[in-house]
Amino acid sequence: MRLTVLLSEGRHPASGRPRLAPDEAGALGLARARAAAAGPPGARVEALHAGSAAAAEPLGAALGLGAGRLEILAIGAGDDPLPALVAALAADPPGLVLAGPAAETGAGSGTLPYALAEVLGWPVVEAVTALAAAGDGGIEILRAEAGGRRRRLRLVLPALAIVRSGAAPVGLPALGPMRRGAVAIRAAPAAVADAAAAWELRPARRRPRRLEAAAAATRPTTGVPGPATAEKAAGLILDYLRSEGLLAAPEPPATPEPPDGSTT
Repeated sequence: MRLTVLLSEGRHPASGRPRLAPDEAGALGLARARAAAAGPPGARVEALHAGSAAAAEPLGAALGLGAGRLEILAIGAGDDPLPALVAALAADPPGLVLAGPAAETGAGSGTLPYALAEVLGWPVVEAVTALAAAGDGGIEILRAEAGGRRRRLRLVLPALAIVRSGAAPVGLPALGPMRRGAVAIRAAPAAVADAAAAWELRPARRRPRRLEAAAAATRPTTGVPGPATAEKAAGLILDYLRSEGLLAAPEPPATPEPPDGSTT
């Protein structure tokens, strides 16, 4: 089985120097552990980057962290990496593609793995913390969930897994494998994303928070720490919803008509 780790061009937050992003180094750590557990011939770990060819030097650290090969799809600045990645993975699909939660440079929206899986028609799972072998040669993953819980899932391959930040410890890259590893750089067709071309960029402005009004409306104004009864609490909630225009005011009760059409 071949495991491919997607790499972005990281940037050190203090020095600004290009580097291998720590979350993607963690994804390499998970892939390397799975390959080591498989034993010979085992799984092959490769790294794939779509971007500037100059990223070969900082991303070469991936070779010292378990990747046997680094492939760079050279595209122009501002080009969308999605078409290049789709073409490369569709032509020679690996068993599993791993990615970090978001890139350190560029938009950093974290949406690329989802868009990639949608175009390829592959399943995608997020918050992955561990990989294990399934009985039929497949892959089982351990997914982090709320409250510290973990869920074991079995993936239908090929698939894409988004590794949770800090899922694996990141060590220093080994110098020998960095020197011996293969680096392939080839030009790839890429296009500017249609959606990005239509974006309108403008300074952000602060928006008012509606929850502040809700907090002020429900904050006790007397010495009583809070509503004494459920009926009083319900009345306060209804009054607030009506004041915000989220609930219509109650209609007045209808006056009953006297019997036989008589009047009083």
